[in-house]
Amino acid sequence: MKLNFLSSACKCTITKIINRPYCGKSTVTIFNTGFYNRVKYYRYLYGTKKLFSNLTNDKIIVKVPQMGDSITEGTLNRWSKKLGEQVQKDDVVGIIDTDKISVDILAPNTGKITQFLANPGDIVAVGASILEISLNDIEPVEKISNPDNIKESTNKEEIIDKKDDIFITKEGIEYKTETDSALRPTGTVSQYSSDYLNDIDIKKHNRSETRQPMSRMRQRIAERLKGAQNVMAMLTTFTECDMSNLLDLKSKYSTEFTKIHGIKFGMMSTFVKACTVSLKKMPEVNTYIIEDPGERQGIILSTRDYVDISVAVATPNGLVVPVIRDCDKKEIWEIEKELAIMAEKARKGNITLEDMSGGSMTITNGGVFGSLFSTPIINPPQSCILGMHSISDKPVACTNPTSGKKEVVIKPIMYLALTYDHRLIDGREAVLFLKNIKQCIEKPEVLLLGLP
Repeated sequence: MKLNFLSSACKCTITKIINRPYCGKSTVTIFNTGFYNRVKYYRYLYGTKKLFSNLTNDKIIVKVPQMGDSITEGTLNRWSKKLGEQVQKDDVVGIIDTDKISVDILAPNTGKITQFLANPGDIVAVGASILEISLNDIEPVEKISNPDNIKESTNKEEIIDKKDDIFITKEGIEYKTETDSALRPTGTVSQYSSDYLNDIDIKKHNRSETRQPMSRMRQRIAERLKGAQNVMAMLTTFTECDMSNLLDLKSKYSTEFTKIHGIKFGMMSTFVKACTVSLKKMPEVNTYIIEDPGERQGIILSTRDYVDISVAVATPNGLVVPVIRDCDKKEIWEIEKELAIMAEKARKGNITLEDMSGGSMTITNGGVFGSLFSTPIINPPQSCILGMHSISDKPVACTNPTSGKKEVVIKPIMYLALTYDHRLIDGREAVLFLKNIKQCIEKPEVLLLGLP
């Protein structure tokens, strides 16, 4: 059936409504009766001017919002509303994923969605048009009648032309010409790509795979981690930490701590405070490299006068690293409250760029998942990262304070790992820094009394 009897506007409208690509002036071969009948129906609507009744209505074009100073584009994750659905002002109509955060697309006014200008998976730039909303209450075209009930016509002018066939399928458009056989590959197996050979192997052995595009956040995480490995001279040093005193303190005062401050007493706040004390004691660790070609030396060192600690939080969408600000000016209970707030925001996907920017160093706790040992990767441009791990009972040789004799005692031990940038921090400084953290944890009264 040829579409030449329709105007250009009608052709485009038909194409959008049935979600099929527009083929220009090419002849279209239709094998689907429902599609054939719908085309006839829309031809009728075009003749009675019903199809274009909404062209005079007011409409709003929704554009990609600003998502941060350093973000210029994102990936459209999904649409939360359907075509033709009524929306209220500030309703979430879609979600855009960036390499750092997910951003909601809000409806600027009450109206009805008339057109999607972008599809899930598309990369959209800030300011690009992605959605059309009509401000008037228009009945969707699909609700006027059922086009599939229209009987097939036998008019000769609508006879199918098969000279240059274009098959419309769910996957898209397939062209078939008289020279179709000439398009088949004729090379040897060795000339084909590894992906092609892999697909053949999978089909041969009845293996299946599920493939999906990598999210923008996952791509950004991969780029940053690999970039850190390529640029930094990373080295990891380890130590054992006796958790007895901290666990006793938590067991003894946990209930009272919760009653007074309204938050549970966890170990992360203690480690944040221990790192803060160590950074104040050794400011050279709180330093990072700035590569500035404008400077005479080309590379300069910048030492922070503040202490902000980043804490890694695992979410369904990937790892995020919110920052606890001014830790040197906060008590443990204040840090504990802020940790709870940031963790909740991260899990709900409400974390912002401001929440994750900056940071003197990062703390990551693989112990909550059962990790015994690891070598964490630095979060650039920071110069070090502390890895916490699971606590396990181990035999430790100790001196009996009464008898002075050596004896073996079972104690709760955690392995601590400090990965540092060897370009900035020497091995001696790294070991002393980690040792200072260990002493603060093994003697929590040091933190409570404010003793360095």
